[in-house]
Amino acid sequence: MMKRVCIYCNKEKPKDEFSLEHIFPDALGGALCSDVFKTRRVCRQCNSISGLFVDGALIKNFFIQNDLAESALNYIDLEKPASLPLRYMGPVDNLTIGDDLSCDSWFGPHGGLIYHRRKKADTKYDTIAGGNPIDNKKFRGEIYIFAQNEDMYWNKVLLLSAYIYFKHARRISGNFPESSVTFDNNGERPYFDEPTENEKAFLEEIKNIQGKKHEGKFAVQIGFEQRFLCKLRWLLGPIYLGSNSLHRNTRQILETHSGKKMSTEGKYMVSIFPTSSTVLVLNIL
Repeated sequence: MMKRVCIYCNKEKPKDEFSLEHIFPDALGGALCSDVFKTRRVCRQCNSISGLFVDGALIKNFFIQNDLAESALNYIDLEKPASLPLRYMGPVDNLTIGDDLSCDSWFGPHGGLIYHRRKKADTKYDTIAGGNPIDNKKFRGEIYIFAQNEDMYWNKVLLLSAYIYFKHARRISGNFPESSVTFDNNGERPYFDEPTENEKAFLEEIKNIQGKKHEGKFAVQIGFEQRFLCKLRWLLGPIYLGSNSLHRNTRQILETHSGKKMSTEGKYMVSIFPTSSTVLVLNIL
């Protein structure tokens, strides 16, 4: 059986355990890049971990998510409503949610509020907007949508954006007339789900804080940009500098904000994993 060495973990594995890795993530146009920016020298396990904790930490952090939402407004079609990125505002603290649940708040593209009640994620996912994306597919949770705009165009954009971003979640109306909003072009399927008794109770709690102070927080992984640059160096090194570049000490150049090298136990891949000591938590009032 043919084997090769993974660029990330530096372990020799069967060839069928490797997968295509976009050096630039799809969200940054990786699928459109030439083959020079793609490699099959990364095993599936490392590919998955890198996508979540390196690419995800870059693309789905508080600042980048909200910058994308702002930038998207430059490309809207005022004649044709379409989905746009949402603004992430972090978990809301002043709600009765439950020990195993969390509730994130999101702003619509131009007004509107979305509350996503979901399964509480492990703290290592705190720096990823919306929590653990894998858990969110398994436990879809619910979104509670509130319109804040008198212009129906922007309300349609809000609904389309909520559907695209939270495909797996139940949709609960906050202040939309449920029967007037349909899902498909034929107007046959309602957009909103009928809330359960538990969802009705939570909806009432959300309604009670409308127009009032929301308390919450968001976390940012310090050094997320260095991690991504480190990934580029590892993957582009063999292409431009040859295979010998994989065996040099420069594989371990990534440092934390304190100037100390991250743990290199496991030698390579672990040096770009998030650590609790490098997370900055900011409060939102």
